[in-house]
Amino acid sequence: MNIKEALIWGTKILNKNAKHKASHSDSPILDSEILLCAAIKKPKEFIFAHPEKKLSPPQIKKYKNFISRGAHHEPIAYITGKKEFYGFEFEVNKNVLIPRPETEALIDAVVALAKGGFDKSVKASLCRILDVGTGSGAIAITLKKLFPKARIFASDISLSALALAKKNAKHLGAKIIFKKSNLLQNAQYRILRIKNAIITANLPYLSQKEWQNCQPEIRKYEPRSAFVAGKKGTEIYEKLFKQFGDITTALPSYPPTTLFIEIGYNQKSAITKLAKKILKPKKIEFIKDLTGKWRVVKIVVNSR
Repeated sequence: MNIKEALIWGTKILNKNAKHKASHSDSPILDSEILLCAAIKKPKEFIFAHPEKKLSPPQIKKYKNFISRGAHHEPIAYITGKKEFYGFEFEVNKNVLIPRPETEALIDAVVALAKGGFDKSVKASLCRILDVGTGSGAIAITLKKLFPKARIFASDISLSALALAKKNAKHLGAKIIFKKSNLLQNAQYRILRIKNAIITANLPYLSQKEWQNCQPEIRKYEPRSAFVAGKKGTEIYEKLFKQFGDITTALPSYPPTTLFIEIGYNQKSAITKLAKKILKPKKIEFIKDLTGKWRVVKIVVNSR
């Protein structure tokens, strides 16, 4: 079997799976290419330039194993152990949510603020960012790469997730301060005392019913705790808002803090009600992702 034949075979298997069962991918061709590159440890440029290159028996065996796993709904990112996010490559495993393209809208929103929305008396490089529920570290590390002089903190309740996030940070040369915390429970509260404080969070926001309707590769392989928030889907963000409110109530004063959170496309009304009730924000702004769905909420909270 050569490279061209392998790709045709792999695509056929994945495409058959897509037609007869819920598929984790809309592009069996792309997935077969990614899996072949991983199996033979070569970049895409190589397989495109050498379609007649014969594969060794061990390479064929490994590739067939990868295709079989993909056909059984295992996410491609878990098979290869890698996922690209905002141009950076992150290691992923079954302890963390696989970074999604939709979350890049959150990064874009922070970048937009840094470029034009910070208090003009304070340099953007002096900002402090706390990423809550960091998982693989994709958000925190990406922001550190984009803003090298910013001080960035990241927290997660899972020690396994934190271990992976630290590994990714080291690999990408990003200095992040990591801490185990249940949301803001053990957070770096002092960041709220300075101007340009930002909190980012991509927390679970699916309801139990929505979880049951998810594709097989999500329900079978990705951690349920990274998706399900409760019966309504907004329970964890409600808890985050309450913790933030408790923290700021204990402070005599603090500069405006901006929260950027990722939400479900249908949660605009529910999140607005929660934010107004608990945080009493100065400003709430909703931002759409590339598919045109409401995905990110920007909440500016002033000192009471």
